[in-house]
Amino acid sequence: MEISFVGKCALVTGATKGIGREIAKQLAKYGAKVIALGRSVPLLESLKNESPTIETIAVDLSDWNATKTALKDINNIDYLVNNAGLAILEPLLQVTEDHVDQ
Repeated sequence: MEISFVGKCALVTGATKGIGREIAKQLAKYGAKVIALGRSVPLLESLKNESPTIETIAVDLSDWNATKTALKDINNIDYLVNNAGLAILEPLLQVTEDHVDQ
């Protein structure tokens, strides 16, 4: 079976580490134009060094206005990998509304 994402554009959130990073790399490997989002500039730079065709954007997705500004010029996304996440290491009954909003 041949896998090809040539001519497709994928936006990957949470692309600085783990699953999101690997998904971004694999999509690029198989020909997709990849736009990788994350909060850490150094980790995005290392991703770009590993996969030079990947476009990176540093943005905190919990900041709606910053996200809107960062993504305003992006058009024609074929795939969205919504992988961004945040670990709150608190007992369930101690999780606050602010934690959920993050």
